[in-house]
Amino acid sequence: MIKAIQTGYNGYLFRSRLEARWAVFFDTLGIEYQYEPEGFDLDGTWYLPDFWLPFKQSWVEIKPTIPNLREPGVRAYELCRRLADQTEKIALLIGGQPWVQDMGDHHKSEYEIAVFTPKMIGSTGYHTDVLGWGRFIQSPERLNEENFCLSPHLYGFICSQYHSYPELFSEPLPSRGDFKAIIEADKVYHKAKYCGEEHPFWLYGLAEHGYTFSYAADCRQYLSCGAERPNKYIYRALKAARQARFETSR
Repeated sequence: MIKAIQTGYNGYLFRSRLEARWAVFFDTLGIEYQYEPEGFDLDGTWYLPDFWLPFKQSWVEIKPTIPNLREPGVRAYELCRRLADQTEKIALLIGGQPWVQDMGDHHKSEYEIAVFTPKMIGSTGYHTDVLGWGRFIQSPERLNEENFCLSPHLYGFICSQYHSYPELFSEPLPSRGDFKAIIEADKVYHKAKYCGEEHPFWLYGLAEHGYTFSYAADCRQYLSCGAERPNKYIYRALKAARQARFETSR
């Protein structure tokens, strides 16, 4: 196991070089951050998130890689879910190095973002203004039974899959307003299609995963999550993070 190198940067002593590189990324974009400002008791587990972004009112946790969604009991996912719900703030789990390779016809990111939104946010399908992280992130009405029936997103998906693969469902197609039956149908469908695997969205309470950062030049300090090719602002920040040289504290 490779030992993390404590790294000094911008007045902070980061626990790892990777955390310091992400701090450079935020700095280059002019995004204010606080490093390890406070810890939380999450149902008996003490947890200290890596970053707080005041501008986005969001927590950020950094990992060398994104944990495997197909595995049950992944501590990083479980803690980020609890953090989002307890603090009623968004939590981003960033795994990997801040860099994107240009492959010509597409780009290959060396990092991914998993997004956890508190269940108290909103009741409809998308919340750009509330979340502040871009139009692609779904709100957790998929996980909140009281609000679930107000969104047609999952119901439309279940309808299309039911008609295409009826053999994967054990019950008749649910009615549009029966949110408990729709949730159960989604779980059953996923388990049948993926050889008994639990559905990761329901298992960990994810809003979205597999995202990267993007930036809208026409909006001041607008950092969002999506799947677009990085523009010059994001690329400049990634390059600065990758090429940064630091003090080392052992």
